[in-house]
Amino acid sequence: MPVYSLQPAAPGFQEIEVQVQSRLQIPSFQMLGLPSKEILEARERIIAAFESSGFTFPRRRVVVNLSPPDLPKSGTHYDLAVAVAILMAGDSRWRDRNFFAWGELNLDGEVRPKGWAATWLDYFLHREEKREASDISVATWLAHPDDAQVLKQLIQWRQQRGLKVPKRLLWIPFQNLQDFETLSESMQDLAIETTTPSAPAADSVLASSKTKQNPVLPPISSALLRWLKIAMVGQHHWLLLGSKGAGKSSVLHWISALACENDPQLSWERMTLFRHLSQETATPVQRIHAQNRPANLLGYFKRDEFVPGDLLCAHGGILIADEFPEWPRDSKECLREPLEEERVTLTRRGGRVNLPCRLQWVGTGNLCPCGGIPAHLPHLDRNVAHSCRCTPDVADRYLRRLGGPILDRLDVVTLIGNPADSHSLDPVSIRLEIYEAQKKLIHYFNRLPRFIGASEMERMIHDQPVIAHFLQSKKSMSFRSRHKMIRMACSIAALDQKHRDPFSPDQVTEAHLIEAWMGRPESWLFRN
Repeated sequence: MPVYSLQPAAPGFQEIEVQVQSRLQIPSFQMLGLPSKEILEARERIIAAFESSGFTFPRRRVVVNLSPPDLPKSGTHYDLAVAVAILMAGDSRWRDRNFFAWGELNLDGEVRPKGWAATWLDYFLHREEKREASDISVATWLAHPDDAQVLKQLIQWRQQRGLKVPKRLLWIPFQNLQDFETLSESMQDLAIETTTPSAPAADSVLASSKTKQNPVLPPISSALLRWLKIAMVGQHHWLLLGSKGAGKSSVLHWISALACENDPQLSWERMTLFRHLSQETATPVQRIHAQNRPANLLGYFKRDEFVPGDLLCAHGGILIADEFPEWPRDSKECLREPLEEERVTLTRRGGRVNLPCRLQWVGTGNLCPCGGIPAHLPHLDRNVAHSCRCTPDVADRYLRRLGGPILDRLDVVTLIGNPADSHSLDPVSIRLEIYEAQKKLIHYFNRLPRFIGASEMERMIHDQPVIAHFLQSKKSMSFRSRHKMIRMACSIAALDQKHRDPFSPDQVTEAHLIEAWMGRPESWLFRN
């Protein structure tokens, strides 16, 4: 008669078995297995709930062990599991069944919902995959009806998007500890028959972009719109540097509006990370400012539980970094692994996490402290309002805050001056243009350009004489930099291809490579 609960771990959950032993000794109630203070306080809640529900707490020595004993336990969700395990102790009716219990008890015996249904479902899916063919036992979940309702919505959400759903998941509603009397009679099945998803899996990343609601957006210049399309087509990491009034804030509004629905699997990973149903149909756009520290970006441990940071909040979406040159150095350096490896690795006293962090990074910043255009940069349209008032040393020191290793991990670093023209454009046509270009790239590469591996990039260089000839004049570029330039050139080629013909790398011309080169920091920032 095993009764289990789950302990939040980093990442996911750790299965905890609640073991109960009752001995004929001086009555006492002891909890083992490194319980936290709130778990030890559960002893009084459980005894009071027994009395309020009409049960008699054993007049014996009761020892509860939360196994494994070397893992620290915390949280109030163990209340229901411990109470049910005590009620089932010594009863042969439940010997061959496995129960998972999740809930907090009030003093009157009422069960309170604890949420985190997304992570529960993810755990049961992994458990179903690992279960041996000879093991025919089915998990039975004891929880509040509100938690079960959210779990049912999540099963339907996965089914509609073509993701795997549990074959069978039994649930017993627990609104009060008195419901234990009707345990066998109230068993329900949460499983839902699988149906064919409404949209093809290959287009699920982009399907919602056609029907997204139209917001009112500020005017944007033609040059900025061009770079915006390129960055959005390939989901490239983009740093936008310019003077005050150049339109950087307008670009951020457009990025939020043009963000497409992300991959259902990425949405699910984000939902399990935060353990609740939120933003399940939209790409998250997380906006952070210069005051953020590494702990806020990467995450931290609180009472041995991992609290995700801003980078993980934007998993599957877009992370907008305002005033990036103003960021502290340690906050900039912590972006290296997430931007390159698409993972967040954190080792602290509370534990170690290694979580996926797949996002598009977009940053903005000024060119000097006064917000003008330094004289030593490439020629841009200047006027009196945007002329730099800083000395050359001050302006040069400001740009040196952008370290080379971080810039090398960005796909696009563009320099803009005063906008020569600004237009009020229809976001629907632009969104559909981006959608069609992405569809062509996914059809050929089976992924967007930013996610193409280095080995495939080298094969493309070897097979395309135009690309190989262009790179001969750029021998100072690192492998990472030239691969990013070619990926961006593929996005430009797919964007310029007006017809619905299939995309192939031989359509990348020298003009596309030159435009992609202009988006690399080596083309202007490192020249002097």
